[in-house]
Amino acid sequence: MITIAINALILVLLVGTIGYIYLVDLRVRKLLSALNSLEPMVGQFSEAVNRSETSLKDYKSATSPAKPAPQKAKRPKEPAKGQSTENNIAFESDRKSLQTHVGRIILPGKTELVRSFFETARSREL
Repeated sequence: MITIAINALILVLLVGTIGYIYLVDLRVRKLLSALNSLEPMVGQFSEAVNRSETSLKDYKSATSPAKPAPQKAKRPKEPAKGQSTENNIAFESDRKSLQTHVGRIILPGKTELVRSFFETARSREL
């Protein structure tokens, strides 16, 4: 008698889980179809952002007066023993090299980033 009740409970839980999975699958499919319909608009927006950045750089270079060549930033001296380093904090002028991580792809521009996002979404869809 108890085994039948346990089996019935397991059956009900499995049916509930399958129903929930079906609802989640419907929602994911709806989300992916909305994402695919947004792809052209996102691509156009990305191109517009790139054009506006280029225009802004051109505008700044055309309107700014000639500036002398920038000098290299001097690094602060190491503090003597016993001195606090709080007042000697400075930003480094050079960027450190990017570390590569497994599974991460570094893309140079926004357009490539947007394109790779939609390609990844399509590959996961199949």
